[in-house]
Order: sequence, then structure tokens, then C-alpha cells
Amino acid sequence: MTNIDLRGIRRSRIQQLINERFGGRQIDFSIAAKRNSTQVNQWLTGHRNPNGDTCRKVEDALKLSRDWLDQPYATPAEADTTENIGIRTPSNLPDVDAAVETIAQALEKMTEAERAAVMGKIGKLADAYDSAAVKKSIVQALRLAGSAQEAVKAFAQSGKKAA
Repeated sequence: MTNIDLRGIRRSRIQQLINERFGGRQIDFSIAAKRNSTQVNQWLTGHRNPNGDTCRKVEDALKLSRDWLDQPYATPAEADTTENIGIRTPSNLPDVDAAVETIAQALEKMTEAERAAVMGKIGKLADAYDSAAVKKSIVQALRLAGSAQEAVKAFAQSGKKAA
């Protein structure tokens, strides 16, 4: 694939996201993607092009699969499917229970100050969720949990209830 093709693909995919997930509002996309609105406008007009690192940051911010912005779709009908717009579904999410157990084991090895720092970061991550119900459940679980391990397990349970 040539560099020119990749630029056009990325521009098309960004426009697709703006149209389908943000109701055509560039500003909403810019906020969610953690990018300056002028920068996004320059991408769409072709005055500038996002590089690979920037694309990966946008994909992470929007919870898209890796390299989603670099993948063309064959027909407009394909653009409407969950898989093709890069939404993570239960079938492609990591095993929550295994992740919670790994985090709990790591927290047990930390000092109280380290655990507090980690839990604070988890709380900040909760702020990044689009769903108010998920965010509320996560924050509530973190506040109610007494120990670090209980907090991690409560965090996992809150995600299951909100889903």
C-alpha cells in the first residue's frame, strides 16, 4: 500500500467515525480522540496527515482495535457492522476475571502508598468511560472497597453489572 493510499484510508476512516459515532460533529470526535479540533480539520481537508503513532493514540482513546484507522473497508454496507467500525465486543475483550486476579496479585506485593497510587489512577481511568452508569459503578466500587484486593474485585463486578 502506498503512502498516498494510507493517507486517504485514514482520512476516510476518521470521517466515518465522525459521521457514525459522533453524529457528524468534529468537535465531539476531537474531544473523545484527545486531539486538537484544528488538527482534526487539517486531517480531513488533507492539509496534514496523522502519522502512525498519532493513529494508534486515537485508536486507544476511542477504544478501537489496533490499526483500525489503516484498514480499508470494501463496501459501504461493511462500514455499518460493529466489527468494521472497531468497537470492542464481549467476544474480543480480554478475560476480565484473569485480569482482575493479575491486578490483585500485583497489588498484594505493593506498599500501601503504591496501592493508593494505583487505585487513584484506576479512579482517573473511570472518568474516561463514555457510559455514566459504568463510571458511577466503578467510582462507587473504589470508594466502598476497604482493601486494594477488594477494590479490584469490586471494580470487576461493577463492570459486569453495568454491561
